[in-house]
Amino acid sequence: MQLTDVDAGQVTLDDADTLDGVLSDLRMLWDYLAVSAAPRGADVLFCFGSLNLGVPCRAAELFARGLAPWVLVTGGTLGRREPYATEADGYADVLRRSGVPKERIIVERCASNTGENVAFGMRALTERGIEVGSAALVAWPTSLRRCVATFVRWFPGVRTCPQPAFDGFGPYEANPARAVETALAELARLRTYPRLGHIGPQPITEAVTWAAARLTAFSSSPASIA
Repeated sequence: MQLTDVDAGQVTLDDADTLDGVLSDLRMLWDYLAVSAAPRGADVLFCFGSLNLGVPCRAAELFARGLAPWVLVTGGTLGRREPYATEADGYADVLRRSGVPKERIIVERCASNTGENVAFGMRALTERGIEVGSAALVAWPTSLRRCVATFVRWFPGVRTCPQPAFDGFGPYEANPARAVETALAELARLRTYPRLGHIGPQPITEAVTWAAARLTAFSSSPASIA
């Protein structure tokens, strides 16, 4: 069977009808999406906007360790949290309260998606006269493979070092159903976006393909995860 032929309809529920089996498949898919590397020196900590404030907290930790001299926060109104006007403003506030000097934070407030995060963020850095040859990407874990792939597509000369905002499932530890939903949606983007020219192509292993198919079958069943 070709991998492109694998879908939920070809997987019986018996393949993933226990919580242990579901969690095993979820961990495989989550780990595939949440690419990471050992922290290393970079020109900038590049923070992708989201609802999760673990991103600026992680960036502040890395800044305190001397990983990079600048922190770029990018994100518009789409995922903002009250009382902040934009995602980037919320991140900047957390960074300042965590000890990052205001003059070391570059704020980009217009991006509404990952492609714009990269394009607008890099433009903001250029406007400040900052040359970027390397970037530590700090983001929601399951989006990191796509963040790296976006740089590969548009800024292939920039060396990236992905840094998850948190370990494990984070806020989804107590809600595996939401974690499954999030991971499957992200995998769908990785399959679609290269064809649209948004990101560089991503290899998807047979093991990940089957894990996703079993998770899809399980999440569609009446006996789904509570």
